[in-house]
Amino acid sequence: MAIELDDNGGLVCAFRFQGGGKSEPVKWDEIDQAVTREAPAAWLHFNGNDQRVRHWIDKCSSLPRLARESLLGSDRRMRLEVIGDGLMGIVGDVQHDFDGNLSTIGMLRFYVDDHHLITLRHEPLSAVDNLRRVVATGALRPDGPIDLLIQLLNELSQTLGVVLAELTEGIDDIEDNLLDHKVLAEAGELARIRRDLAQLRRHLVPQRQALAGIVNLMPAWFTPTNAQGVRQAVERLAATGSDLEQLQERAVLLQSELSARLAEMTNHNLYILSILTAIFLPLTLISGIFGMNVGGLPWVGTPWGFAWVMGLSLGTLIVTLGLLYWRRLF
Repeated sequence: MAIELDDNGGLVCAFRFQGGGKSEPVKWDEIDQAVTREAPAAWLHFNGNDQRVRHWIDKCSSLPRLARESLLGSDRRMRLEVIGDGLMGIVGDVQHDFDGNLSTIGMLRFYVDDHHLITLRHEPLSAVDNLRRVVATGALRPDGPIDLLIQLLNELSQTLGVVLAELTEGIDDIEDNLLDHKVLAEAGELARIRRDLAQLRRHLVPQRQALAGIVNLMPAWFTPTNAQGVRQAVERLAATGSDLEQLQERAVLLQSELSARLAEMTNHNLYILSILTAIFLPLTLISGIFGMNVGGLPWVGTPWGFAWVMGLSLGTLIVTLGLLYWRRLF
């Protein structure tokens, strides 16, 4: 069944775990042996865009048929279900953005049983990449595949927590600027943050619902320690979801405040424009009358005609300002 290749193809990483959780890398030509029941526990992480990977998974008899179909499927609906003696799941993870900004949500597909963990993604993902690093450096020494799954769930919570922390800083900055009456520069940034929060919420809510069911779907080979670890990981995701909802509420309140400030600025500008119009309207009328090229206009041809017109204009301006002040319009 093995495919002869000179490189690892779409195998992003693979580890087998000896006693004490010590890990060692697995190459492509060793993965057939790694998934047998006689071999030590293993984690295989694949790039689903590689056709050689898809062919290997499709022909891997060590995986249940439904697990193979789910790993190779295109369904993006987040879910968790029991398949044989294992768990099959589709969860969302933040795509790895090398510029450090929030990117889009990608799908991570996995199958775990008491012997191995199989994960597959189509784009670089942050949480599973963090898991790869802690295993490769020896920072995590799992006793079995379920420990890897628990750590993966914890990495999902941590990754989402980092994203929420960055968005919270953005919300704090916008709030400070609004209090300092810096309004115009914040409209675009607040819209971006609300868009990112909405995207995360569409991802996190169904994921929380899917993972909450794992408590009732735990296979018989789960130890009490495994069950406790899974529950705690799910609770962390639930807490992250609560933080997201609170941040969304803050963003909505800031949007309302920003809209009110913008409306206040618009009304103030319209008020100033109305005052200026009231002041210059009589002057415009006088200049329009004396600009007519018709006979009979007063002071035409007299030496002091210009002075009389300017005096009339000044008097009209004084009367207009007096009326506006009397009416307390400014």
